[in-house]
Amino acid sequence: MVKWRLHNETQCMTLELDISGVCERIRRSEITPELIAYVDSDTRPLGLNFSDLFHSVDADQAIGLAGQNVLEIGGALSCNFALGFLDANEWSCIEYGGYIPPSKQAGLGNQLPRTNSPIEQRKYHYYNCKAHEFRPKTDNFARYTRVYSIAAFEHIGNLLASLDHIATFCDTGSLLYAYFTPIWSDPAGHHLGKEIIDLIGPWGHLANTPQQLRRWILDQGLDHREVDTIIYNIYKDPHINRNMPTDYELIFMNSSWKPIEIRPINKLELNQLPTSTQQRVMSHYPLEKYLCSGYRVILQLI
Repeated sequence: MVKWRLHNETQCMTLELDISGVCERIRRSEITPELIAYVDSDTRPLGLNFSDLFHSVDADQAIGLAGQNVLEIGGALSCNFALGFLDANEWSCIEYGGYIPPSKQAGLGNQLPRTNSPIEQRKYHYYNCKAHEFRPKTDNFARYTRVYSIAAFEHIGNLLASLDHIATFCDTGSLLYAYFTPIWSDPAGHHLGKEIIDLIGPWGHLANTPQQLRRWILDQGLDHREVDTIIYNIYKDPHINRNMPTDYELIFMNSSWKPIEIRPINKLELNQLPTSTQQRVMSHYPLEKYLCSGYRVILQLI
């Protein structure tokens, strides 16, 4: 049991918190900045970050993970947490590559590995591959009944093909839970960072072509090499697929999976944008009706 002493101006209290205690607070929507800071602290007292705990609880409530054969895409929850706490019958993880957000580096990228313990046990399996390249290690594998994915769908280049590929290893009626943000239509793009957004403005990556933005940034007096790095990070770095909301909706509507819920995160109608930004975005993306930061998706295999 982990003891946590919280200090502020008005109170001093001691809380005894373990993973069960934190997850129960999440279930009851008793989430505070102090709780998040505690879980995400440098010492990682519970061995997981808050996002892992929050979304695993949310997925368990939404589609049920206990007793299921789960395939995780884009991360690797620890064996003890997946099999012990979540009580899954079997857990397999697909994770690929390493990534430093473009705001933290110069021109390299894919998603940060979220691995906690890529170990092999009889009921826990780890795969280092892309989603569309996944193959179970044995022919007599237990077919998957649940798919779980956090912060990965924005990174998968051909998401439709990957969803259809994964479906071949799942039972009919299997459920999929995915939460992913920020996507390309976020006002700050995908982790572009404050420095770039201060330079180009919110939705500046959508309101300009790469050529337009390159010329405009050069006119601000930046060096050619620095501008090349910025343009690469925004428009070329393959760490993100740059799908727009209409792309995601079409993918989910046309895959092997039937949408049960497609919930945009931070949805904003285009007519809510400043007029000049709205017109420029619409000139490049005429089919869009709204922008958002990502999605919470629940699908069922048909």
